[in-house]
Amino acid sequence: MKETGESGSTKNKTVILLLIILLTLLWFVGEILVSYHWMKVNRYPVQVRNLRYADTVTDAGFKMVVISDLHDHEFGKDNEKLIRCVKEQDPEMIILDGDMLNEDSKSDEVPVRLVKGLAEIAPVYYALGNHELDYIGTAEGRKKMQKHPENSELVKDLTDAGACVLEEGYQDIMGSIGHKGAHILSAMYIDIWME
Repeated sequence: MKETGESGSTKNKTVILLLIILLTLLWFVGEILVSYHWMKVNRYPVQVRNLRYADTVTDAGFKMVVISDLHDHEFGKDNEKLIRCVKEQDPEMIILDGDMLNEDSKSDEVPVRLVKGLAEIAPVYYALGNHELDYIGTAEGRKKMQKHPENSELVKDLTDAGACVLEEGYQDIMGSIGHKGAHILSAMYIDIWME
C-alpha cells in the first residue's frame, strides 16, 4: 500500500509539473501572437537634469517616438495602423533604432515605405541595427558594406524616403524639430550596433 501511495504522489507531482510547463508555454505563445497583431503605446516621461534648458524640456512637453525591432512586420497595409498611431502621438521626432528588416529580407520595401509615411509626421532618424548591417552585407558584399554601410543601397533608399540615417556619427538637429526642441537637443549620437 505504501508504494502505491508514493507512486500516486509522484504521478500527481509529474502531472502538476507538466500542467505548469504547458500553461507557461501557452502564455509564452500567446504573448508572441499578441505582439505580432496588437500595438501598445508605452509612455516614458524623462526628467532631464543638469542640462541648460531642462525647464524648457518639461514646459514644452517635447515628444519623440521610438520604434524598434519590427523585423519586416507590418501593422496594416503599408504599416498604416502604425503610422496612424504615431501621428496620434504628435511627436517632434521619430527614431527608428534598428532591426526594421531581417538579414534574409527580399527587399527593403517595408522599412522604406514606413519611413515615407513617418517622414510626413516629423523628422525621422534611423539607426542601423545588426539586422540591417547583415542585410547590407548579404545583399551587397559583406566586407565592403559592413565597413562602409553609408554607401549601401539600403541607406540610399532610406535617405530618399526621408530618413536621416545615423551610423556611428551624429546629426545636428538644431531647429529641425520645431520650436519646442530647438534649444533642447543640439546633437544626437546613435550607435546601436556594436561588435
